Amino acid sequence: MNTMCEAKIQDRAAAPGRVAAFVTLAAFAAAGVASRPLGAQPRVELVQVGPTCARVVIETDIALRSGELGVVYDATLLRVVAVRRGPDFPPGDDYRLLLDDAPRDRCESSPEQRGFTVAWVNPSHGTVLTPPGRHELVDVCFALADGAVAGPCSSLELVRCLGPLEAPIRNVVVDEDWSSHPLWVRPGQLCPASCRVLRFDPQARSECDRLALELREPDATTVVAQREVALAVALSGVDLASVLADALERDPVAGFEVALGLAAVELCRVNGRGFRIFLAADDGDWVELPAGGTVTVCGIDVSDAPPACDDLDSDGACDEVDNCPEVPNPTQLDSDHDGLGDACDPTVPPAIRFVRGEVNDEGAIDVTDAIVVLGYLFLGSPVTLPCFDAADTNDSGDLNLTDGVYLLHYLFAGGSPPPPPFAECAEDPTDDALGCTSPQCE
Repeated sequence: MNTMCEAKIQDRAAAPGRVAAFVTLAAFAAAGVASRPLGAQPRVELVQVGPTCARVVIETDIALRSGELGVVYDATLLRVVAVRRGPDFPPGDDYRLLLDDAPRDRCESSPEQRGFTVAWVNPSHGTVLTPPGRHELVDVCFALADGAVAGPCSSLELVRCLGPLEAPIRNVVVDEDWSSHPLWVRPGQLCPASCRVLRFDPQARSECDRLALELREPDATTVVAQREVALAVALSGVDLASVLADALERDPVAGFEVALGLAAVELCRVNGRGFRIFLAADDGDWVELPAGGTVTVCGIDVSDAPPACDDLDSDGACDEVDNCPEVPNPTQLDSDHDGLGDACDPTVPPAIRFVRGEVNDEGAIDVTDAIVVLGYLFLGSPVTLPCFDAADTNDSGDLNLTDGVYLLHYLFAGGSPPPPPFAECAEDPTDDALGCTSPQCE
């Protein structure tokens, strides 16, 4: 926050102590200022999991409520595609996980580098915190950048030059007393694996008793591994994929990871080195499955497609995170925040009218609205908001620290006003996944 904004807030006659306390707390949380000394410094490490994901691993001697990280990576090799909860991320809808894959970047790094920021926030109510210990909290997943090939590795470097100019991400964690602590950082790297997919025709039926799979080096002669499965009855493409994946999991191939999809098996070589796939039915000859091509083996068409998640409704959202997996809804709009997208939710309320920036629903836009946003994000008080769209003051489609800063900048530093609907009550012209839980105005 700039000094002019902070000075004007402190000059306000209405509840100056409360305003200063909230703003100071938010500034501490963003700037990484530890308010009291503790024992060992909390540590963070980015560890590769699977072919294309990096896991945020925190080691701490104190209980934690939240944290934030800024990371740069090689954009000629990778692009960020998703963030998801790690194995130790606390359960429940109260816990918030935020990713900005295109933050403001003031890093003096090479043009090939790009950054992302990620934050996790625990609720303030109750006694549930992330306890002392080692915790695998967040996974950030990547895909290969356009034109990139698997093999080279990208460094994952934590930096303090990403995010809003007024409150850059500082690589800190926040304890149960809302004191923030800078993290001791161990740099990581991600080496994207070389992946191939065997996609079986789900409608076809197998016409052989045995199916053999052979993985070879790029020279097509050196055999890496060979597996064979017995087919007692005619199987559909869906069942055949399941049988093959099960055989590879029971007898894994060193250096490879296997994932089962809908009538598909994905094979990824962790070291990034390419490989070739050959198939044979019964005692027949080996047939190569060319990259991007299709062959017929055992009476079933088998194709190789670029690695992708299962997307039953073809809306671009992976089935594992799609809030309407059988109904296309590329925006994932969830107006009532019940985990079920509007496209398939019979209880979706009608479109609600609101005024952007009027967060506390008191009929006016002032510093209290910015305080409510910061309190909700950093203090868990209030526990919820009547209209999340109204709190999205910059209309980014996400609710985060930037929204509180944006409103303060508009009120006290001559910044741009919030986007429509701002001057009058209206429906949201932007299709996003926020929405309101109650009407703000008519």
